[in-house]
Amino acid sequence: MISLTGFGRAEMRESGITIIVEIKSYNRKGLEVSCSLPDQLNFFDISLQKLIKEKIFRGKVYLTGKVHLDDDKIALKYRVNQSVMERYILELKKVASKTKIKNEISLGDLVGLPDVIQEKSSFDNEEISELMEKTTVKALVELCDMRETEGEELKKDLGKRILKLEDCLSFIDSESEIVPLRYKEKLIKRINALNQNIDENNEILQREIAIFADRCDITEEITRIKSHIKQIKNSMHLKEPIGRKIDFIIQELSREINTICSKGSDSEISNSAVEFKTELEKIREQIQNVE
Repeated sequence: MISLTGFGRAEMRESGITIIVEIKSYNRKGLEVSCSLPDQLNFFDISLQKLIKEKIFRGKVYLTGKVHLDDDKIALKYRVNQSVMERYILELKKVASKTKIKNEISLGDLVGLPDVIQEKSSFDNEEISELMEKTTVKALVELCDMRETEGEELKKDLGKRILKLEDCLSFIDSESEIVPLRYKEKLIKRINALNQNIDENNEILQREIAIFADRCDITEEITRIKSHIKQIKNSMHLKEPIGRKIDFIIQELSREINTICSKGSDSEISNSAVEFKTELEKIREQIQNVE
């Protein structure tokens, strides 16, 4: 069982380049991955998303990447674009000839003109891509470890709550067997209170009790609830994303316990069913944190 929330950070340095990667994950029904990278790493965005999606299947994942370079490995160098500069000189000479303005063009004047000085990247994409990938993998391992650790705690909590559901269900099951008998006793007391003594084997009385027993019978609901709980317990040990699966099973459990409540003609069963629903809602909230 894996939690949807976690954090991973990694920092690696090679050949004068330092890469820092932080990955955070949050609750979300589907999978959404986004990256915040410096301009010189933007080309790597899609590759990083693919890398993350190989390990994470649900949640909102946000990656932040930073790059720092040593003084002898600066990110940018400058170069003079001679063809542009020569074009400026030619045009300025033409203007000077036509306007009779004295031609005193200095190098300082030229380097300030647009596109004469251009920036040139000093490192190749392959070099920084390899380091970025290794750093991301390291941060991703830390993130997954944290998600697994938190997932184990969620698993323990879920196990305790499942036991409470089973206790409630066991009580409901045992009580359901004596509900018709209680109804029979109450019915006989009411009849006797009207000074209308009646034989317990009276055909009409037996028919009334049989109709009541059939109307409040919850055997099928209890059987299905037991099956659903078993599915949850089995799912907790699977090595795959189980959040959506358990969420669906919880919806089915909710329907079954609501049916029991609607059939309830016994206060003890109704009270235990309410307790079951309360615990089930806590499980539903908790499972939203599971991948």
